[in-house]
Amino acid sequence: MHARPLPADDPTTVRDALLVLICHPRARVLGRWNWKAALTSSIARGALFFCANLARGFDAAQAAFLTELVLRAATSGFYGTVTQTFRSVEPRCAATVAALVLLPALSHSVELVVH
Repeated sequence: MHARPLPADDPTTVRDALLVLICHPRARVLGRWNWKAALTSSIARGALFFCANLARGFDAAQAAFLTELVLRAATSGFYGTVTQTFRSVEPRCAATVAALVLLPALSHSVELVVH
């Protein structure tokens, strides 16, 4: 079995960007996981969920905070990486549409399952 070669660092089409994410998840997603997006999103959203659930009691607020903290730490780094993968795709409008459709669909599907 031959391993597929890793495409160029910056895929130039939407198809190439999707293929590189699907065919090389370890190198492209885990290897380029965006820790800054994960950290800032985890803290900001965790605080929002804490405040939104505080009326239900401290335990509910704390559970919501921790759930969102873990979820965002795991997923936001991934979403940041996906967004960066589309940065060099041409035409720009195709990259924008792909990111505008792909990321929210993926994000909302995960959130629906978790929450």
